[in-house]
Amino acid sequence: VVLQLGTKKLSMKIMRSENIAALFLTSGSDGKDRAWVELDKENKAANGGIVLLRADGTVVYDGTMKNIKGRGNSTWNYPKKPYQIKLNEKVDLIETGIPDEAEKTWVLLANYCDETMLHNSVSFDIAARLGLAYSPHFRQVDLYYDGEYRGTYLLCEKTEIGSGRVNITDLEKAYEKSNPEVSDFDSLPTALGTNRYGNSFQYVSGLNSPKDLSGGYLLEIDYPSRAKAEKSWFSTDHGIYVTCKS
Repeated sequence: VVLQLGTKKLSMKIMRSENIAALFLTSGSDGKDRAWVELDKENKAANGGIVLLRADGTVVYDGTMKNIKGRGNSTWNYPKKPYQIKLNEKVDLIETGIPDEAEKTWVLLANYCDETMLHNSVSFDIAARLGLAYSPHFRQVDLYYDGEYRGTYLLCEKTEIGSGRVNITDLEKAYEKSNPEVSDFDSLPTALGTNRYGNSFQYVSGLNSPKDLSGGYLLEIDYPSRAKAEKSWFSTDHGIYVTCKS
């Protein structure tokens, strides 16, 4: 691009990735921009725009976001922020061609500590090729947020219970059906216990259990301090703390 002011000329070269998709996010009409979203991980901005282009410039999706917010734990503390976006409709942003892969919620991994930008994508790809169930689909994107280039991100599925995600029984819904009188599950008290091996655990008390408790369970290994901040968790003989995410 050549900029000219009178007799003065300035040449400017614009660079873009040749073989990576481009994702454009714009803030909505609620006045909450990227700076506000990044001020606190719980801040949500609603009604923004989203455009996803293939590497050749053709459109994958052009629509609106229900909301966008921050995500991650330790990764949230780095300058390049990870995000979670929720669309107003189910879309297969990865273009797998599988109807069940269309979903509303997607995550953008910043990979700030990975200079290669390949660790997560290679791990996910190896897991899928080895046949590991529920390996997340993904695609690399160059992210532009409110007109500013934010770097290369990994757009991938959120690990959650669903037919196109982790396809197991949703025990949370089963608990809701077994406890119709409970309007706010987060307000229920928790209780601490110790199993016969001396390992501690915490659970929510005061609930009627569903008839079938065989599964499924979505578990996450976490640091002790973060695990103990969750509602349900248990520890192991090796000092590992596991939370029950769902």
